[in-house]
Amino acid sequence: MYSELPANSTINQEEFDNIIGSIGLDDIETYAEDIRLSWLIYLIAIPLTFFLIFLWNWMLRLFANVLAWVSIITVGVLIVALGFGLKYYAGTNYRAEDSTYKWLTYAAYTTWALAGIYVLVILCTYYAIKMSIKVLKVSAKIISRNLRMVIVPLIGIVFMVVWICFYAYCLIWLMSCGDMVKVDVPLVGSYYIYEWTKEEKWMMWFSLFMFFWVSAFLLAGSQYVLIVGVANWYFKAEKKDQFSIFQGYWWLLRYNIGSILFGSFIIAVVCTIRVAFEYLESKMKNANSGVAAAPARWAMNCIRCCLDCCHRFVKYINENAYC
Repeated sequence: MYSELPANSTINQEEFDNIIGSIGLDDIETYAEDIRLSWLIYLIAIPLTFFLIFLWNWMLRLFANVLAWVSIITVGVLIVALGFGLKYYAGTNYRAEDSTYKWLTYAAYTTWALAGIYVLVILCTYYAIKMSIKVLKVSAKIISRNLRMVIVPLIGIVFMVVWICFYAYCLIWLMSCGDMVKVDVPLVGSYYIYEWTKEEKWMMWFSLFMFFWVSAFLLAGSQYVLIVGVANWYFKAEKKDQFSIFQGYWWLLRYNIGSILFGSFIIAVVCTIRVAFEYLESKMKNANSGVAAAPARWAMNCIRCCLDCCHRFVKYINENAYC
């Protein structure tokens, strides 16, 4: 990339590397080179992943009850074992009058109390667990009888990769619209940075919003296609062997594209707000430090929690709306 600069450019190789490093292009080149060198690992890992998925699906279909209850019991045993481990560690490493021994003992008792609560929760939700196991068995049955549904996530991944590459290409061009400014640092030297106008910065934020919007739409579209295929297969008792992927894509484009675009728009708005909030927080961390910044950090953490809850709520509403 350095060779593409004009012949009369006064920027040397070291200064150019500083510019590229500041916007991460050299890191992208490194990642791309790593991916190219590790192609054999991907070639082995991808088929192995699909094999494990089908194996687990087969096990769920035949042994869902056993797997579920073994998992539940294992978690309970591990919680109890953790309590005994804390008690044993306290007895073998500390004397009874040490405060650490007392705290570890309290932790062991607390762990056993949590194990008791865990058992009570399992007993109270016994019928819900049985219903969940039945749902798992039906899901495994649908997948095993309609293996073509695996194509839908692969198509979504291809579209997502193409979209990410296109967005990265456009973002690089957009970031290159800035002006290079030389910054002199006493006793260290100089380096170049990019400076953008207010309009260019707004364009970057708009492009980020569009990235979130299109990405959310592609993900929601794949979910919707699977929902249509599964619903048609499940409710058409006389045509259990029919699982139409193309019908899902047709319904998506013909009937529900507006609803999915609107849901994706809401998710994109929330994601953009979260990114802007994180950017603002990073600026505040650089500007404030010490005890005086503690209330600000507390407020920022509260806002982050609220934004995360809002994001999860919107995603949950959208997924149920597609169903």
